[in-house]
Order: sequence, then structure tokens, then C-alpha cells
Amino acid sequence: MKKHKGLIALIVFAVLILPIFLATVIPVINTVETVHADSNYEYNKTLYQPTNYIYNQNDYYFWKFGLTSFDGVGCEVVSVYNIMLMIDRPRPLAEIIYDFEKNGSEMFLGFGGSNPLRLGRYFDGQEIRYAKYFSMKSLQDAANAYDDCNIIISYWNNNPPWNGLHTIAVKKTDELYCAYNKYSVILTGSSLKDFSTDYFIIGYIIGG
Repeated sequence: MKKHKGLIALIVFAVLILPIFLATVIPVINTVETVHADSNYEYNKTLYQPTNYIYNQNDYYFWKFGLTSFDGVGCEVVSVYNIMLMIDRPRPLAEIIYDFEKNGSEMFLGFGGSNPLRLGRYFDGQEIRYAKYFSMKSLQDAANAYDDCNIIISYWNNNPPWNGLHTIAVKKTDELYCAYNKYSVILTGSSLKDFSTDYFIIGYIIGG
């Protein structure tokens, strides 16, 4: 009988209480996101805007993203910023951050960075073609078909999920791959596996 009472209580919560809770909380979260997006943009746009590739997001510790600082959580934004340079569609870093905050790509009010599965939202908004790949093999096979292409890779760091994830932009030219924001320098390799861990999340080829 106790088990049935517990099940009934769970059903009541799911059917009656949870929708009310979500209906109350979600608008509050949306309001907070809108306010901090506008506030962050007003602040970030006063900073010196980079015009070249970003090699190390940690240099941007004084920038704001969500309710936290940009340096520890900005890899998805940086990957998109670098990709936009690669495809000759550069945009100010402050504007890209603002777009991420407004389109719902940030996670946990910025403390979780951005959702790598939602990077397509940005490219959709810019009317840029892209393709998604959900395994390293399929991404590498697709890249092999191009002489030149622009790639984003997102992967869990070792010992997932405790060490977080990382997202980088990669430029393929002929048979050479160059990765940006992997460390503080440009890394080169002969395949995409040279830059990722075994814990692949998602990949994109942009503008192909």
C-alpha cells in the first residue's frame, strides 16, 4: 500500500504541481536571461574587440557570459567566432556572445557554458549552411571529401563528465588540419582525432 501511495503522490506531482512550477519558473529564467544578455552586451561591447583568431579563451577572463566570466565557459562561442573568420563572415565577439545568450544556447545561466548540440541555432540565424555528425568516424569521412573545410568538434575531456567538455574550431587545408583554442597556440595534425579525446559529442562542417 505504501508503494502505491508513493506512486500516486508522484503522479499527482507530475500532473498537477510540476506544470505549475515550470509555468512559474521558466518565465523568471527567461527574464533573467534577457536582462543579463542585454547587460552583458552593453559591457562586452565596450571592451577591445578581437579581430584575429582566438587561440586561448583564458585571455578573455574579464568578459562576461551569462552570470559568470567568459574564460572558463566560452569555448563554444570562441569556436563559432573562429569559424566566422574562416568563412569570411567575421562578427564582433560581443555580438556572438549576445546571440548565444538570446537564442537559448547557454546552459545553467552560463555556468555550464553553451550547449554544443545547439550551435546550429546560431548558423541558422546567420543563414549559413552546416551539417551535423554524431561520431568521429562520420565527421572524418565527411571531412575527407573536402580539400578545404571548416569544422567544429565538441568532446568530453578525460574522465567525463567531471572534467567538463571542450569545443574547438578546426580548419582543413589539403591534408593538414589546424585547431584553434585547443591550447594557447595553433595545433596541427593529419586527422581530427589528433585534437579530440575518445569521448566525442558532436561535430559540424560549416559552409560546405
